[in-house]
Amino acid sequence: MRTYFFPISAAFLTFMLIASLCALPYAIVSYRRNGAVSAWKTAVVFSFALYLLTAYFLTVLPLPDPAEVAAYTSERYDLTPFHFISGIAESGFDITRPATYAPFLKSGYFLEPLFNFLLLAPFGIFLGYFKQSARRILLLSFLCSLFFELTQLSALFGIYPRPYRLFSTDDLILNTSGGAAGYFIFSGFLRFLPKMERVDRRSAERGAKVGYIRRFVAYIVDYNIVRLLQGALTGYLGLAPAPAFVLALFGYTIALAAPTGGRTVGKLLVLIKIGRDGGSAPPGSVAARFALRNAAVAAAYAANYRVRIADETQWVFLSAFLAVCALTAIDMLYAFRKKDRRLWYERLTRTESVSTFRQKNNRRRQSG
Repeated sequence: MRTYFFPISAAFLTFMLIASLCALPYAIVSYRRNGAVSAWKTAVVFSFALYLLTAYFLTVLPLPDPAEVAAYTSERYDLTPFHFISGIAESGFDITRPATYAPFLKSGYFLEPLFNFLLLAPFGIFLGYFKQSARRILLLSFLCSLFFELTQLSALFGIYPRPYRLFSTDDLILNTSGGAAGYFIFSGFLRFLPKMERVDRRSAERGAKVGYIRRFVAYIVDYNIVRLLQGALTGYLGLAPAPAFVLALFGYTIALAAPTGGRTVGKLLVLIKIGRDGGSAPPGSVAARFALRNAAVAAAYAANYRVRIADETQWVFLSAFLAVCALTAIDMLYAFRKKDRRLWYERLTRTESVSTFRQKNNRRRQSG
């Protein structure tokens, strides 16, 4: 078991890094394609990615010392099919002698073929849930196993002087059989899981509404664009960080976005626009909305900036920052209680975030 612990733990750590980098792009794609981010679909997709990463690491890790590999004289491949069956006889296993059962079940003659069989069993289960046919699952299981074996035969794509693991026809047979078995054994169980069509349909229904998470995704995109503009103003014009941030923030959201109905890059990506009374919001209302919101964001940034340089006014800005956070939290609680998702600056300007997801789908149907 210790042999498997290191690849599995390495896969988990690598997956956490990859997931953190892919979380925002995945959310954007989900909002544009399905109208919302489904917790269930996200869990299925990310767990499938984690499984694939774990399976791959189990076939290549741990990585040996290249100098040690160069001294290997063992065979590089075994093309004899069902060679593992002859290994059963070599293990001393005798079906008529129960005393040989326990030693055989603990030996590599049994555990290695079992591991290769189980390696792609989840692969078949996932593909079955994704509505792939049995024939395609069999083919994809074989191709996945072939990729693993060719990775080993190529000495990890030429990184090592020679293969450090054996290319085996038995592994291809056992991996492919395991993928097919995973599908056929668990196909009945998959009927009790939520159908992906139903999950996508619910996401489309939710896509007509704009929640706080969706707005937060748009805000993260826009905030990073503002920081890039801040860097440009600081680097090319020599402005101090705080004035450059305020100028970039107001210039990006008001001068550029207000004339287009508030369609910032972040809002365009997650299909949001600014509306008012069931229609499009006039530029003046959009500008007022962004000005009020930007004032709070600029106060929070100034508080953080002043605290970091630790001058005599830091407590004033820190108090302002905490006050903004407290008021925002109270306002969100009020919005939930009144079942009105608009925040204070939206209520003051009589604007709201409106989803354009249905409009996008309607255009697709008309063009189709």
